[in-house]
Amino acid sequence: MADAPSWHWCPACRLASSRPGPCPGCGADYQQVSEHGVPDEPFRPRLPRTGGFLAGAASVILVTALLAGAAFGVFQLASHGQSATGSPEAAASPSAQASAAAAAAQNSCTKGVACTFEVSALGTTITLQGAWTENDAVGEDVATAVSEVAAPVFVDLSVAGGDADLGIVHVSTTNPAGATNELFSVLTAVNQDGQGHPVIWDRSRPLSIDGHPANAEDFIIQGANSVISDGSYYALALGTGDLLVAEVEAAQQATKDKLEAALVQM
Repeated sequence: MADAPSWHWCPACRLASSRPGPCPGCGADYQQVSEHGVPDEPFRPRLPRTGGFLAGAASVILVTALLAGAAFGVFQLASHGQSATGSPEAAASPSAQASAAAAAAQNSCTKGVACTFEVSALGTTITLQGAWTENDAVGEDVATAVSEVAAPVFVDLSVAGGDADLGIVHVSTTNPAGATNELFSVLTAVNQDGQGHPVIWDRSRPLSIDGHPANAEDFIIQGANSVISDGSYYALALGTGDLLVAEVEAAQQATKDKLEAALVQM
C-alpha cells in the first residue's frame, strides 16, 4: 500500500495543500506540516498573488477589496485532485492523509463522457458531464479568497472542463454564518475584472447542497456587447464545524446551471 500523502502549509498566509510547491499567497515554498498538525496561530492576511480575471482590478479598489480582487483569480480554475476534512490538526493526521489518498484514488473519468470526483468534506462524490482536467492553481486561488475570512483553508476539489470550472474548499470556523457573510461582503466589493470588465453581483439566495442548507452569491462578467461569463459562490456550514465554499464559472449560463445542479444533487 502506498504511503499516505503528507500535508504542507504556509505559516505566513495560513494556506494548506496536500502537495509541496509555492504558496499562492506569497510565493514562498510550502513547509511540511508536523505530526502535531498546523499550529494554532492568529491569521494575518497577506496580498495574494496576481493572476485571474480580477487581478488587474487591484489598483482601483480599496485595500480590503484589493485583497479579494487578487484572490479572485478563482475565475481561472484548477485542481488538487485530493481533499482534506476536519480541523487543521486532523487534516495533518495519518488517518486524514490516508483518507485523502483514498479520495484521490476514487477520482475517475470516462473519456469524453463524465468524471466522478470525491468530495471528502461532504463524504460523497460529484459527477460532472464531459471531460475535466486537474490543475493546482484554481483551487489554491479559491482558498486564497476564503483565507480572507478564516484559515487555514484546505482544497477539496478544483477542476476545469471546456469553458467551465469548479473549485471546492473548506475551512474550520466557530461562526460559519458570520464567515459566509464576511466572504460574500469581501467578494462583492470587487466591481471590475482584470481587463476592466464590470463584475455584476446579484443578491444572495438560499439553496440546498447535498441536503445541507446553503447560500449562493451569483455574478456575471459583462463584456461590451454580451456577458463574458456566469458564475456563483456557494457556502454551507457542515456539522463538523467546517465551512465549505464552492465556486463555479462558465462562459454559458446553461453550463453554469448544470454545474450547480451537479452540486445540489451530490
